[in-house]
Amino acid sequence: MIDSIIGLLICGMGVWLIYFVVQSLTNSQYDYRLDYQLFLQTIESDEFKFQLEKVDAETIHFYSPKTNKKYRLSKYNDTLRLQGATKGHLPVLEHVKKVHWESQSKSQVLIKGEFDNGETFSSSSIFDKT
Repeated sequence: MIDSIIGLLICGMGVWLIYFVVQSLTNSQYDYRLDYQLFLQTIESDEFKFQLEKVDAETIHFYSPKTNKKYRLSKYNDTLRLQGATKGHLPVLEHVKKVHWESQSKSQVLIKGEFDNGETFSSSSIFDKT
């Protein structure tokens, strides 16, 4: 009889543990900070060595002396994408609810925004001078 009670107690604790693990996994929100840091790493990378050309309400315009091409960064639906001047695009940050950027100098841009889950982001990026 004691073996049965101990067995039921262990089974009950196992079910309770599984319930709380599943509950915590379904209720947790995704943390986009890593995605944002990877986005910054992409636009500030030595792969492109971007130079800031122009910043307007919808788009940041870059020139890359490494590729000898012009690029633009803009929001499309819930994604920030990096586009070439003529064709193609690279999604660099997803789940973006809103974004705002403003020029702070000829080589510096302030980037502020919010993700779909309400998490905010903000940083100032410095690019090579033209």
